[in-house]
Amino acid sequence: MRGHGWNGTTMHVDATGREPGNLKFGTDTFDSATFTVLADNFVAMNIGFKNTYNLGGTPQLLDRALAALIGGDKSAFYRCGFESLQDTLCDYHGRH
Repeated sequence: MRGHGWNGTTMHVDATGREPGNLKFGTDTFDSATFTVLADNFVAMNIGFKNTYNLGGTPQLLDRALAALIGGDKSAFYRCGFESLQDTLCDYHGRH
């Protein structure tokens, strides 16, 4: 996966995993990610990952809002950026 700079090519969403009906423990972390990769041997270059949920908003509403969740083995990110208010990057499983 290749972009044109972490500020020029950006994946973004404005969401949290705590949506109505989402009541299972821990699902809010997994469901809040803008980008999730669970595959092995993944490489990303020059891309920004951003979750804009509550950026500049009310501090009392601090739900999880991941920019990225990484769960595959041997994932690498070169010249990438990660931005969110809380729980920005979840290094779930594997070597990165």
